Amino acid sequence: MSVLFSNSFWRSINVTTQAFMKIKRVEIVPIRPFEGLIAFANVILEEGPYLGSIGVHRKLDGGFRITFPTRKVGEANLCIYHPMTLEISKEFETAICSKAEEVFAGYSIV
Repeated sequence: MSVLFSNSFWRSINVTTQAFMKIKRVEIVPIRPFEGLIAFANVILEEGPYLGSIGVHRKLDGGFRITFPTRKVGEANLCIYHPMTLEISKEFETAICSKAEEVFAGYSIV
C-alpha cells in the first residue's frame, strides 16, 4: 500500500506502508454482568504487542459489541488506544466477537 504525503513547504513523497499486523490470539475473561458488560478481551498481535481491557458487551438483539479502553480525566474521556481505520476495527470486532460466541455458547446471559 502506498500513501502520498503532500505539503506546500515539502515536496510530495510516496511512503510505502506495511499491512496491519494480524491477530494471533484472543482471550476472553468473563465477569459478572454489569450494564451490558459481560467480559474483557485481551488480544495478542502477530508481532507481540498485547492489547488488554477491551470491553465485550451483549447487544439487546443478541450478538456482541466491543469498546476500547478510555481514561476519565476531569470531564474528558481520553482514549488509551483504538483502531485508526474501519478495516482494522472490523478485524478486531470479528475476532473478539467470534471468540466470545465460542466462550458463551451454552450460557444464558441476561
